[in-house]
Amino acid sequence: MKQILIARSGVKLVDWSIQDKHPWSPDERRRFWEAVHVRGDYESIWSVTEEEHMLDQIAAALKLSGSEVARALIPGAGTRTLLERHLVDEFPGLSIVATDFPEVARKASSTFQHPRVEYIARDSTDLGWKDEFDFVLPVNSTVSERHSENIQMLDSMLEALRPNGRLVGLFPTVIATLDIASVMRSQAQFKRVDLERSSVCESDGVEQIFYSPLRLRQLCREVGFSLERMEIVFFESDRARQESSAHYSIDADADLVVYELLVSARRAVA
Repeated sequence: MKQILIARSGVKLVDWSIQDKHPWSPDERRRFWEAVHVRGDYESIWSVTEEEHMLDQIAAALKLSGSEVARALIPGAGTRTLLERHLVDEFPGLSIVATDFPEVARKASSTFQHPRVEYIARDSTDLGWKDEFDFVLPVNSTVSERHSENIQMLDSMLEALRPNGRLVGLFPTVIATLDIASVMRSQAQFKRVDLERSSVCESDGVEQIFYSPLRLRQLCREVGFSLERMEIVFFESDRARQESSAHYSIDADADLVVYELLVSARRAVA
């Protein structure tokens, strides 16, 4: 995973890889997230899909007419079902397949039923579709603590897309945590970050990779996506501020808010 950059002084090798560290086994990860979503009180936890402007931005990025027929895949969809509800209301011609671990998919399917939405148990590293979807919509789901698994996820999403199909995704970024830590002058926040691995340790002790913009850009290109747009989106609602303050110990300041990266990319066609 190296890219050659030509500099005035000659050739430099840039190593974009991230060392896998203390990886969970697939069963350990499945049990953890099923416990969070199914046996935990996940409905009370704030989700970025609660933000109306975020749902509107994802819908706008699809660039569909209201009645256009298309298929969308939401990998690692979770149990909140807010994105699915919004999209079926917005686009009468859109059908959706949402995937997650078995117990998570089962709970989501019992939470929301719609003739154009199907919940299926699939591992995001091996979704099993080829040239099936017009859109793939990962929302905060490509965050494994193992860089190699995130590559597998994006590669599997790419394979699921039809030629010229598009990824529209939301990705947390380590830069936001560093930014907040710097403004707050908070050593506790700085200690949560492993910048070399582009990872953040959450308050519950779970480590996840939150890519920097450059690393995420390179990762998309490495897998085979043609990046169209990457922009910062801020979560500024009262609910988002309250949850950020509680979860990340962010000071109550009007301009101190969590942000993520909204990415639009197309499956590159040779």
